[in-house]
Formats: sequence, structure tokens, C-alpha cells
Amino acid sequence: MKVTDLTDLIGVTNTKKDQPVAPEEAEFRRENLGSKSIYLSWEAKPSAPTASIDPRFKKTFLVIGAVVGLVLMVMGEVFLLLVIASLVFITYVLSNNPLESFKYELSSHGLSVHGNHYYWDEMERFFFTKHFGSENLAVDLKEGLPARLIIAFNHNDKEKITESMNKHLPYLEEEPLNFMDKAYTGILGKFDFQKKK
Repeated sequence: MKVTDLTDLIGVTNTKKDQPVAPEEAEFRRENLGSKSIYLSWEAKPSAPTASIDPRFKKTFLVIGAVVGLVLMVMGEVFLLLVIASLVFITYVLSNNPLESFKYELSSHGLSVHGNHYYWDEMERFFFTKHFGSENLAVDLKEGLPARLIIAFNHNDKEKITESMNKHLPYLEEEPLNFMDKAYTGILGKFDFQKKK
């Protein structure tokens, strides 16, 4: 008997809750695929963070940026100044352009994301994550880049998606957070760049 079994029995811990819900099908083999049956398909626009910064902070950042720019000009660091200006420009353009809709498809063969297909044996687990005010489906891949797919979905289809994916992949009820995620959330919680209402 393990110590965690005893603490679960007493009610001090709940380690069984953190374990993933096992998939219905035990093993996926590409050579035994057969005909493709589509479980669910949808189109959605990926959500982008739309946090607005308080005008006081904008002025502060603008003044600091101007001072740093002047110092770099005096030092003769024109190349570094161009690199910083290009990064600011790219950030501005990407934040102000609307995102296009992506087509997603869940089938007996795997998951298709905007024309890219991922077989079930390439995926490790799935869960739902909430960032920037919207809930998204997250799928961890076993290898390669990206290591995690973040997928927008219609919230009315959440149960269908969970049921369809849990046939092949383990489902985690809570998002797994590593040390960096916890540190980022803790540090971000200390600063309030948005205007208080």
C-alpha cells in the first residue's frame, strides 16, 4: 500500500483526480486504418489577446523608449536601433491585422488543422485551457514542433469534442502547469497594466 492511497482514503489528498481519463481504444495502428469516418468538423477563428494598456503606461513606455533610442543614437548603435524599431513595427502589424478562420476536422484517422494532418499516434493527450478570456482545446504532441496545438472551437461542441477525442487520447481535466507556467502566472499577477474599473 502506498502513502498516497492512505492519504486519498483519509481525504487529505486527491491524487486520482489528477490522473487522465483513459481513452476507450487501447492502441492506434496506421496500417489498420480502414475508411475514414469524420466525427466532427468546424471552422473557427483563433482568438488573439486583446488586452488594452492604460494610457498612463503607454506614455511612460513611450518616454522610456524615446530616451533609450536617443542614447543608442548617441552611442552610434544604429543597427541595434533598427532591430528594435523593426520588432516594434512587426508587433504592431500583427496585433492590428485580423486572423483568418481555420478549418478543423476530427476523424477516425486523427486531427486536421487547416490542412495539416496529425494521426492519433502522434498525439499524447488533450485538455482545455483558458487564456486571454477564451477557452481553447490544447493537444500535446509526442514530438516535433509545435509541441502543443492550441485550437479554437465552438463552445457548444465541447462535449462532442471531448467524447470523440477520448476514444483515442487521454483527457486531462485540468491544464498541466510546469514551473515556468506557474512562475509566469505569479509574476504577471503582480503587475496590472490594464486600467482599473
